[in-house]
Amino acid sequence: MPSRPPLSALIILALGVLAVSSSAILIRLMQLEGMPSLVIAALRLSIATLILTPLVWLRGRAELRALPSRSWLLITLSGVFLALHFIFWISSLEQTTVLISTVLVVTSPIWVSILEVVFLRARFGRDVVFGLLITLTAGMLIALTGQTEGDGGTGTLGGAVLALLGAITVAVYLVIGRGVRARLSLLPYIWSVYGIGALVVVGVCIVSGVPLTGYSLTAYALVAANAVLSQVIGHSTFNYVVKFVPATTIGVATQLEPVLSAVLAFFVLGEMLLPVQIVIGVQILLGVLLVVLAPPQTARSE
Repeated sequence: MPSRPPLSALIILALGVLAVSSSAILIRLMQLEGMPSLVIAALRLSIATLILTPLVWLRGRAELRALPSRSWLLITLSGVFLALHFIFWISSLEQTTVLISTVLVVTSPIWVSILEVVFLRARFGRDVVFGLLITLTAGMLIALTGQTEGDGGTGTLGGAVLALLGAITVAVYLVIGRGVRARLSLLPYIWSVYGIGALVVVGVCIVSGVPLTGYSLTAYALVAANAVLSQVIGHSTFNYVVKFVPATTIGVATQLEPVLSAVLAFFVLGEMLLPVQIVIGVQILLGVLLVVLAPPQTARSE
């Protein structure tokens, strides 16, 4: 990893955050169409895998054949945790607002930091630590401000717990990906991880007796848009830049997601924000900028 992330990687990271910020809105619209959360997760990962299959067949199958068994084990674990992330997070949107769900799911930087310190011997300078404290504290404050105006009482403890579980599982997914991506190019890696994740969630649907068919054309169109915009474009950019940017920085940058998602939720779903939540949203932005623009020596591995 270079001492200072290239500008192109930071721009791609920003585009990825913009893409994933639409995800919660699309998911909520699918749920309003009657599509269960498990089906949304299964179809999102399955469609993304199918889209990538021709490219991987042409450009990446030799890399996949040459991978050692240990790398396949890591890829499998990464796919399982990605599947769990989507199961937990998408389910949380059934029980709470877009704002609270996205704020809690993007607390993943604290879990990434713990994992990197324990397993990757990472060491972070004061700027990164301070930025983490600002963004994570602000994120928790938004969740603790209670229900947003006009949310109909949907803010529940169950939704918050599911969102936090989504944060923990995606942190594991990101840290595992950092190790595998050093030995495997982007397309074969994300195709493998998405495919394994799809198999896991489809398996859960079958065991749970949740049908994958029989929903409206609107719901299927929304899940296809979600797969292309949020999964293929959004999450794939995170897997790309993790080769150049520390996983903690990526996690902190995703703190922008609840701010952007809240704006979209206001216009599309009519979810109102309290003034204090707007102020805390600005605080999140400041914390993100502090970490992303930190000097290279503030985030390094020993």
